[in-house]
Amino acid sequence: MQKNELENTKTIITLEKLFEKLPSIKLENRKLELFLNGVMLTQKLNEGVYKIYNQEDKFIGTGTIKDNLLKRDIIL
Repeated sequence: MQKNELENTKTIITLEKLFEKLPSIKLENRKLELFLNGVMLTQKLNEGVYKIYNQEDKFIGTGTIKDNLLKRDIIL
């Protein structure tokens, strides 16, 4: 493959796109503020990794639920 062909195959993938198959959680402003400051929030959902959105549907990052507690993971 020549350099020109290689440059044409590069694609930028956003983190939101990378995690598109994960379930999501939308947090209201106060809970989002707590979450961003490292406070674990009670969430009665299945354990695993979730995409986190604010009330305006803006992707914030990812969080992990374990033992009914949501903990921040990757924050943009």
